[in-house]
Amino acid sequence: MPTEKEVVRESTSTLPLALKSILRYVEKVMEKDSNITFSLPADIFGISRKSSVLREDIIDLCYMNDVKTFTLVAYMMYLYSSVLGSKENVQGHWALLAINAYEDTVFYLDSLRTTSKATTRYVTDT
Repeated sequence: MPTEKEVVRESTSTLPLALKSILRYVEKVMEKDSNITFSLPADIFGISRKSSVLREDIIDLCYMNDVKTFTLVAYMMYLYSSVLGSKENVQGHWALLAINAYEDTVFYLDSLRTTSKATTRYVTDT
């Protein structure tokens, strides 16, 4: 008899309004096992391709649970235009997020070595 993974969710009262709206849409409108498909422009990763985010992945993102690689790719696509439009970083701080979608591996590099999670491991010295 298969067992389902127990999902612990926080109250939605602490979520920002934008996440509450997305969560409400996903839980009430989207069908179970559905997804949102989108096209990635070649400017972002060097190739043009289609990708998708599952309904369950969107719910995980809203509740700040672990997310899958393609959820991060979708978020990066959303932020792409604002990153290009931002002014030069005069304070010299940088952060790099490298994603290997084939192996579901994510590397986070931060020049200040600051993080909100104690579990973040630095993969290189700066």
